[in-house]
Amino acid sequence: MVGFMEVDQFPEHIIRLQERMERQSEESKVARELEKSMCKIKTYCYPPSTDGNGVKPTAKLESRTLEIHKDISVIDATMEALKVMPYQQ
Repeated sequence: MVGFMEVDQFPEHIIRLQERMERQSEESKVARELEKSMCKIKTYCYPPSTDGNGVKPTAKLESRTLEIHKDISVIDATMEALKVMPYQQ
């Protein structure tokens, strides 16, 4: 009569494969949890004029997407948005 193999009877390559699959599953779970706790905010700004008189009438509106943790305050998110904009002063 043929029986089933016990886990300790698996070949070494199957054991390594199982361990790798478990590790990948755990890493995937952690990444999903982190993604759930993030918010995406789209920010917009006009580039400053080169002559210092404000925005050029023909200036193109620039946008950036900012990913922040959901527990970050609006003030901190605004400061982070200012850092990622290409035209900071």
